[in-house]
Amino acid sequence: MFFTSKRKKVTRKVIDHVRPLFRTVEMSAGHQPGLFVNDSYVLGFVVGSAGFLAKAASDNSLSSSDIGLVTLDVIEGLFGKPGVASAQQAMSLLKQGQDSEFQRGIANGQKTVLVALGGASEIASDPDVKAAIAQSPSKPAAILQQHLLYDYIFRKYGGA
Repeated sequence: MFFTSKRKKVTRKVIDHVRPLFRTVEMSAGHQPGLFVNDSYVLGFVVGSAGFLAKAASDNSLSSSDIGLVTLDVIEGLFGKPGVASAQQAMSLLKQGQDSEFQRGIANGQKTVLVALGGASEIASDPDVKAAIAQSPSKPAAILQQHLLYDYIFRKYGGA
């Protein structure tokens, strides 16, 4: 069983990594995370990022159900009270597996984290990763965040 103190520690590490993504949106466009808390793609991006980071923060020692618990905690931690409903929505979307925007968000969240953690070579053939490396060989993760999260939010909700 995944002990509460370990769960809190891993959750805190994941939130510390993911929260700045949304702070950037808030600072550059004035959008509060509550604006897009129910957006399938953004929710998928958070689920993909959080799950991947939870594995890394625990040295790959978490079971799938433990990763799910951390992911729920992260969504609630990022979005506050509206995050409870969003966490429930995320679990429903995961079970259904039919929302293509949610699935695309998961894949892009995982991709962004993998590159941020130094794994760009593992997915170097991915077109997004190729483009990010070509644009900024020293900071491809930042380019991926821009293209795969910020640009999506700004196009859909306005801003920067």
